[in-house]
Amino acid sequence: MKFKPSRPQAKETQECDSDSEYQPFLTQPTLFIPNPPPHVKLKHIASTLQAFGTSVHTVFFVSVRQRPRLGKFSGEVDEGVKRKQSTKAQEKTKEAPLTEPNTERKRFSEILEALDIQEDRPTYEYVPEERVLYPIEEEAESIFIDATDESVEHSVPAEPILSKTTAPAFHRLSSSRTGTGYTRDPVLDTKPHPEPNQFFYHTSDARDTQAFINAQTRTIHSLRNDLHTFLKASENQALIIEEAARETEMRHLRVMQDQLEDMAKRLSFMETRIDLAETRCKVLEQRDCQLGKRLSSHEREDAEIDRRKLRELEESCHRLAAQIARDTHQRNLAAQRERVTLREKLVIEQARRLREQEERRRTLAQEEAARKIHLSEERQRREKDRRRKLKREQADARERKRCQERDLRLWGTGEWTCARALERFKVLLSDFEMITFTEDIPLTAVAIPWPILKDPFELDFDDSGRMLEELEWSMVEAFFRTAGRLVDISEYWSLVERTHRAFHPDRWRARRVLDTVMNEDARGWLDAKGNMVSQAVTPLWKEAKGYRHPTVEARSS
Repeated sequence: MKFKPSRPQAKETQECDSDSEYQPFLTQPTLFIPNPPPHVKLKHIASTLQAFGTSVHTVFFVSVRQRPRLGKFSGEVDEGVKRKQSTKAQEKTKEAPLTEPNTERKRFSEILEALDIQEDRPTYEYVPEERVLYPIEEEAESIFIDATDESVEHSVPAEPILSKTTAPAFHRLSSSRTGTGYTRDPVLDTKPHPEPNQFFYHTSDARDTQAFINAQTRTIHSLRNDLHTFLKASENQALIIEEAARETEMRHLRVMQDQLEDMAKRLSFMETRIDLAETRCKVLEQRDCQLGKRLSSHEREDAEIDRRKLRELEESCHRLAAQIARDTHQRNLAAQRERVTLREKLVIEQARRLREQEERRRTLAQEEAARKIHLSEERQRREKDRRRKLKREQADARERKRCQERDLRLWGTGEWTCARALERFKVLLSDFEMITFTEDIPLTAVAIPWPILKDPFELDFDDSGRMLEELEWSMVEAFFRTAGRLVDISEYWSLVERTHRAFHPDRWRARRVLDTVMNEDARGWLDAKGNMVSQAVTPLWKEAKGYRHPTVEARSS
């Protein structure tokens, strides 16, 4: 086991003075324990450190590839215990010879391992109330506790010393892995009792605890192996990816190198030909200088031809090199233009898609707005029709009630006779001629002056269809025959003309009386029965017309 101090401190500040108070966090020594066994608990370290006669503020449990677990405990060790332990350590140091190694001194790791050997001893778990994570600098050097302090005794007590506390009893619970588990108070009061000699030991099932610890250890080891395997697999995958990228780059480099080598070969070939031509030119010039006078005119012409050929060859080489450069430049320009064209096409296509999306969105928005407007208009129209229908129903009921109250007020008492029927017809005919029928005052079957002798209280005015079915042609003729006997002739003909005018179809269309009827069936019945009354009264009207204007009838005849 190793520990690393959080910051270098002087030896005087690390020693525990008997009269000193509790020190701040940064001035207390800090203990780091890397890779602790799973069954090593903080209370074991606390009891061991109390036996050493020291006070440690912070203990770190450090595991590989994890952040440390931080358990905190603090408090002053009893002065009598510290004085007793210090005296024992000094006596043993004086008794031991200087030449012989001190066999009583042990490493702190050995002391902690001594706590793990006694497997049959009951174990306890200390769960701190708070755990705070602090990063550890891995590059910081670690040192061993060699127990060089003369004032500290490095002996392991026979039993782990725990201070007197009021800890709650442990309860056995079932576990999914080992079948055992424990629930415990999250914080144990480890503050030492003022009387250091009063201690007691907790008892528990050591075998079940050890089995649970072994199962947890195996699980941790398996998880560590799996993590190691996953890390290796990820590293191998990263290496494979890097190797594939490297091979791709190497292929591209080889292709480019082949192209460069081809160009270099062609350039070197052209340069070689140019050098050869220049060399031949120089050789010929030297030969011409040496043999200039001895050459004949024919030889001079041949030399001139050779020189001209060399110049042409040199010019052709230069032209070929320029052509190669132009071709390369043209290919580069063509490739660049193609890339620009593709980019422009891509931009144009993207802009077109954006426009289409915008148009589609605008169209959908317009359609949605139109649909909402249509729904709103349809809803308003239905509401308007409903209100209009309700209003017309109320007006129809009000008009029917008015007519029934009128009949009840005027003819509700007494025996029904033909004279009363004629009187009722005259009153209804006068009202029918004067009333302007609208949606507020709709036309009803009760408001029409039907020329009949039947008692109106025997008619079913609530059911207009049934009432109109009972109305017949003969009833109209019987009414006017009875009226002719009850009134004088002039009043009779006047009554016939008024009836003919009131029931004429053209008159009803001009007054738009049928438009105020809401029910289609009732409107059809009223139209049919009105035409029937008009047709039944027409012969009587013609007869009354001849009676009133005999000269006109004579002329027409």
